Amino acid sequence: MITHTLGTTQNAFAATTCLMLCFFTATSAQISWSDDAVEKTVATKVVSATVYRDQARVQRSVVIEPSMEVQRIRCTGLPSALVADSVRVEDAHDIDLIGLHLDTHHAVLNPQIEEEKQAWADERRKLDTELRTAQQTESVVEQDLATLEKLVAFSAEKTRDDLNQARLDVGALTQLAEFTMSRRRELATELFQQQAKVQEISDAIERLESQPKPWLRSDAKETSDVILTVRSPGGGSLRLTYQVHNVSWVPVYKVFGTTASVKPGQNAGEPVRLAMDANVIQQSGEDWPMVKVTLAGTSPEYRTSHPQMVPLRISTADSESGLPTDNAFPTTVMPGLGTTNPMSWQQDAALNQMASHQQIAELSRASSVQRQIAPDADQDLADLQFSVPGELDLNCRATPHRLPVMEQALPTEMYRVVMPLLSSYAYHEARITNNSDIPLPGGDADVYLDGRFIGETTLEPTAPGQPMIVGFGSDRQVRTRRELLNRRESIQGGNRRYEMAFRLVVSNFHASPIDIRLFDRMPIAATDGSIDIQLTAEQTTNLSDDPLYLRLSRPAGILRWDMTIPAERHGANALDHHYTYSVEMDKQHSIVGNELADQIQSDLRFQNRNVGGGMGGGFGGGAF
Repeated sequence: MITHTLGTTQNAFAATTCLMLCFFTATSAQISWSDDAVEKTVATKVVSATVYRDQARVQRSVVIEPSMEVQRIRCTGLPSALVADSVRVEDAHDIDLIGLHLDTHHAVLNPQIEEEKQAWADERRKLDTELRTAQQTESVVEQDLATLEKLVAFSAEKTRDDLNQARLDVGALTQLAEFTMSRRRELATELFQQQAKVQEISDAIERLESQPKPWLRSDAKETSDVILTVRSPGGGSLRLTYQVHNVSWVPVYKVFGTTASVKPGQNAGEPVRLAMDANVIQQSGEDWPMVKVTLAGTSPEYRTSHPQMVPLRISTADSESGLPTDNAFPTTVMPGLGTTNPMSWQQDAALNQMASHQQIAELSRASSVQRQIAPDADQDLADLQFSVPGELDLNCRATPHRLPVMEQALPTEMYRVVMPLLSSYAYHEARITNNSDIPLPGGDADVYLDGRFIGETTLEPTAPGQPMIVGFGSDRQVRTRRELLNRRESIQGGNRRYEMAFRLVVSNFHASPIDIRLFDRMPIAATDGSIDIQLTAEQTTNLSDDPLYLRLSRPAGILRWDMTIPAERHGANALDHHYTYSVEMDKQHSIVGNELADQIQSDLRFQNRNVGGGMGGGFGGGAF
């Protein structure tokens, strides 16, 4: 693929350089803009779109007619969501690209829309004038009424004076009263009419404002044209590519599982059917009719190199002063970085800062197990890419497009998890292996078991060959409880010893045997040597022999027994599982739990990211 980039123009044979969009400035070293070239506007067609998680990369096909003269080609209608400096020209075979210029402007209005806009503005001005006139007339009538009331008040006072002086003019008084009542009725009628007229005009203005105004959206719509200066004696075609904002996609899954074929002692059941759709938001400002759509898992700016690790330099301080706090990393790029990408530099600085805090904590805390996963563990895979079959209409609209992407049957190990310490019920769970060559992005999933909708879950990113753990809801026909049977305390020399005996009760109301993974927990010492905690030798040999469980969960005090519960085993016949562990410590000390909230959150983060959620994280699934 030949890609041209804007910059100092080399000779016509340097066809492997990239043409990056920037503001074209002619210099003596560049081929000058040809003022003599006739500008032609050509129709371009959007042929493909690669949709990333936060934007899209669009390709348009441009046909260049043969000409011995330099041509100036205007490609119109690039959307307002265009990403600055993202326009490129690709696949320009047999075409000499001399220059590229971006012309950003507001879209020209349709003449009919211009007429509608002008008519609307004229009508609004007319109504505004009529409203002001009607309001002014209403105000005058109200003033006339007020003046009339003042005249009545004055006449009444004059009449009282005349009565007091015995010189009342009855005829004049009668005439004044008749005039006052008649005028009051006229003014009241006129005021009512004016108020009605004001209301009528106001309603007309409201109706006018509620009408659609296509010119408002058009006036605000910014568009860009790309002007190409080319020489192509034989003609040909090229691809114009650019990136746009306001486009994104998220995966939406449906997971269909079944328990029908699962037999005791044989956890492998029927494959789980996994269907993935894509919800695509397309609000770039342009329509993409009949295009080839590709969905990508990252973004065009995805970093291709690994993070850079720098030395960790430490020093000492008085114990009273505690650990010194380091200065925050500068937000601007330091000089002397050469060609280092500023974004990559910032990412490396932040990652090394987080890792430094982690290692300082490892050095300063009392001896204990600290398990950490790098912060990018839950990011989607860089090579994730789906080609949606066929050509699709992916037009700009407010609501998402729902695109079917893939559907596969994946090998599954189905079992029940029983955990009386945390729940009274068993839970269906499946260890599903992605045996395809397609990486699966993380996303929300609707879960179905035996044809019934169970609920929603979230799937973590899963590489080819990697397992994922999916919960399929509770099984209310399997009940469980946990009982502390005995707590024996004794003193042995300078130590206090506790012996804790427990019973885990499991009831199976199913008419057939079932396989379960029974979990419980014994404490572990937060610091080495402070407490000695031991499980009895017999129980240790009965624990699950799952290698991943023994590697990750058993050292953390998680106990797991794999067993089969016979059919209809409940009530007095319920299965009882006994186990005992001992705790020994200095008799002057007592047992406490410090920083429980922080420890719980850290462990949950490790387990969830280690397999993709569910009980498999630290309890027998496993990605690492």
